[in-house]
Amino acid sequence: TLSVNPNEQDSMQIDSASAHPSNWYCRRCTFFNDRPTFECEICMLTFPDNEKLAKEDVQPEEFEHKGQEFVYESDFDTKGILYFFGTCGGTEAWRNPHDLGVVSVTSSSQQSDSNPISAVVGRTAVRCVSQPSPNQWFVIDFLEHSIIPTHYTLRHYSSWDTEALRFWNLEGSNDGHNWVTLRSHSNDRSLNTRGATHTWDIPNITESYSHFRIYMTGLNSNEHWYLALSGFEIYGILDGDAEYISSKKQHPDRQSEMSPDYWDTRDTREIEFSGPNSDK
Repeated sequence: TLSVNPNEQDSMQIDSASAHPSNWYCRRCTFFNDRPTFECEICMLTFPDNEKLAKEDVQPEEFEHKGQEFVYESDFDTKGILYFFGTCGGTEAWRNPHDLGVVSVTSSSQQSDSNPISAVVGRTAVRCVSQPSPNQWFVIDFLEHSIIPTHYTLRHYSSWDTEALRFWNLEGSNDGHNWVTLRSHSNDRSLNTRGATHTWDIPNITESYSHFRIYMTGLNSNEHWYLALSGFEIYGILDGDAEYISSKKQHPDRQSEMSPDYWDTRDTREIEFSGPNSDK
């Protein structure tokens, strides 16, 4: 049986047999704790402290958003939001989240010998590069989700040590048209060798965004306009319900790309099939 702590906004369920809590939100960081512990997994606040916050009705502005928090540990670790999407919430082996249809990556242009644009959210260094025109960009659209970002990571492409980013903005948007600069980089020399990675913090952001853009504002390390990038990861608070990620939901627009060998019987019921695979 379960007894519920008499907190209207911050109740904790207690298993009366084990005296362990289960399924409770932390008032400080809004993380949903599902482990049997009296201490928040993210911010280490204990439940008695949560009770105190509730009694005092302390609701700091930065704690208003509820969602799942992803905390940076190291470059391209397994703690990022794109990794979470690519593993369907940690339930299976990683696959590119663009190919799964849970994010969408677009670009201003691509070189003819570039890897597909999906490499921007990939896990390995490859040749992914735009054409050499001014103000090139890559956009990652999180579709149904939005993020209050705290950190982001980039990886240089695999072809050369040169052509690395120096002048660019990380921008956020909720419609793909109106952009807000989240962090601006001027002669930033963090990326210097092929496949190099670096992570930057994104301070003082309280709004959530569903689109993120890497936008070149100046020439790269080789005095060209090539945008060479083969890796992007982001950390922060993922707003909304992320449960559909672990249920392997695919975006409808990407469904045909994921299963090219099979037909939707609803759309083809008037067609007669023959051959060894006709049942498919």
